[in-house]
Amino acid sequence: MLSVANRMAIMYASEKVEIDLIKSIFEELLHPYTHTLNTLPSYEREKDTSKNLSN
Repeated sequence: MLSVANRMAIMYASEKVEIDLIKSIFEELLHPYTHTLNTLPSYEREKDTSKNLSN
């Protein structure tokens, strides 16, 4: 994500609930929905897991 933009907005129920630098949003999780998003598997984590499964 950081290679595309340095700021992002978190939307919940068609409302912007957080707007900040990407790094700041995930360092300080302010909204409950952001906490939920942070628990979802990321592409990088899935890629690392698939490498380990093939060994």
